[in-house]
Amino acid sequence: MTAHVQSKFLVSAQLIVVAAILLIGLSMLVGGIILITLEGSWFFALAGLGLSVSAIFLIMRRPLGAAIYVAVFGITILWSLWEVGLAFWPLFSRLFLIAVWLCCTKI
Repeated sequence: MTAHVQSKFLVSAQLIVVAAILLIGLSMLVGGIILITLEGSWFFALAGLGLSVSAIFLIMRRPLGAAIYVAVFGITILWSLWEVGLAFWPLFSRLFLIAVWLCCTKI
């Protein structure tokens, strides 16, 4: 592959990852709002908002998007530890997907 083709492929892959982050963020936001109306946790709505805002900044190629994503990840770690402690499988299920996306965004 030429450098130009590789560059186009990389940009396309990055846009796919960012679009997925945006869709996940919006889904979490909507689901979180529904959860709030049922007197549940506010975490999912706030995390969804954070991921959505992060994706918007990443689409605009602003470093703030990566910083917001890392902040959401850090808060998710703290929330997960508070909610389930050090129990491996419950902790794993809360952190795995967001950690994979963190790796995919090449932060």
